[in-house]
Amino acid sequence: VKIVSLTAAGFDQPQPAHAFWPGLRNVIDVPIRPEIEGEADGADTVFLSVPHGAAMKLAPRYYEKGLRVIDLSADYRFPDLSERKGWYEGEHTSPELCAVAVYGMPELYREKIKNARLIANPGCYPTAAILSLYPGIKLGFFEPERIRVNSVSGVTGAGRNPKLPFHHPEFDQNFFAYRIGKHQHAPEIVSVLRRVTGKPVTVKVVSVPASSFAAIPAISASSARTTATAAFFSAGVIT
Repeated sequence: VKIVSLTAAGFDQPQPAHAFWPGLRNVIDVPIRPEIEGEADGADTVFLSVPHGAAMKLAPRYYEKGLRVIDLSADYRFPDLSERKGWYEGEHTSPELCAVAVYGMPELYREKIKNARLIANPGCYPTAAILSLYPGIKLGFFEPERIRVNSVSGVTGAGRNPKLPFHHPEFDQNFFAYRIGKHQHAPEIVSVLRRVTGKPVTVKVVSVPASSFAAIPAISASSARTTATAAFFSAGVIT
């Protein structure tokens, strides 16, 4: 793999990658540049690591050039756009690409991913929840209409911008639930599980940040049909 270009918003002049991530010193010598036309020249794959709502404006540019696009936002995770309404703001500006995007979970869509030109990378909680729930729902161990997901993640899951609730004096050794019943990853979990199991899945999500650095979602899911509990642990740093 060769990195030919790195771009980011928020500055006017090229910056070395290690200015933002010191661990990349002597590892990546490609500077981070402001977004400019032609930044993907020489590439065959583009990774979009931008906020929700921004990727849908950028992806068509690269897709139309014949490049493979891997989007880390939620913009293309829903083939049925009605599933995202009420969870994500704004109208989708490139809905035609939602129909061709492939959900980037190789455990479920490996063959489709191989030839896909637009890949919608899964969210962190959905990755842990879907992989732990899928076998139990498919085999009938869980009652699909009564799934509960309790998730715990490290503080990096909140992003890089400073926020008072995650300031060290406020957050250290603290534990609180947020977006109860309103977490935007809930419809994504439901959408994928319904498609791959063919069952009427409903999910309630309670997410809790923990005072650890790495974002490690720990998902436990259970149903009323049996006393069986599925647990899956996934680790990854989110910046």
